[in-house]
Amino acid sequence: MNALIRDVEALLAPGERALWVGRPMTGFQLRKEDIALIPFSLMWGGFSFFWEFMAIKLALEAPHASAWIMPLFGLPFVLIGYQFILGRFISDMRRRSRTIFIITGERILSHGPKGTMAWKLAEIHDLTLSERKRGAGDIYFQGPVPELAGKVQKRFRGISMSARSPFELVANAKEAFSALVEAREKAMARNPSKHE
Repeated sequence: MNALIRDVEALLAPGERALWVGRPMTGFQLRKEDIALIPFSLMWGGFSFFWEFMAIKLALEAPHASAWIMPLFGLPFVLIGYQFILGRFISDMRRRSRTIFIITGERILSHGPKGTMAWKLAEIHDLTLSERKRGAGDIYFQGPVPELAGKVQKRFRGISMSARSPFELVANAKEAFSALVEAREKAMARNPSKHE
């Protein structure tokens, strides 16, 4: 718990106070898109593993070194199949186990292994809570591209960009959503000029 407190304090600006702190659900989690991805990944992986097995078998029986071209050709497809079938779930579990969501009086932050994304409360709108089982849920909102995405913004100068950004698989979603709505209303009251 002390590590979490240190992580949160390191992310806050001077004088900023965390109103709500949470994490995503941990462990293995399925999403709606897995309905299509799981059958596709099994077909892809099954074919690529079969291809690789047969190519290696033929290469072992062949008298010349050029027979190893086919197993080498199939190797990237086997690796992609592994990522589709199993690797994406492992990566997702690791990413979520290292992610923190923070709501302050001025911003909302999502801090994970790839960095911190922050949105100003006064600039977000269209808040939506999508509930799941066991109190979990996704919180979506519209707003400017988060501060982390400066590289993307530089590439597309002059183009107005907006991101529909979730707090994904929030463990206690209703509590987080209530805290976000309340903090946003207070931020809008302090900055009425941004919403006229």
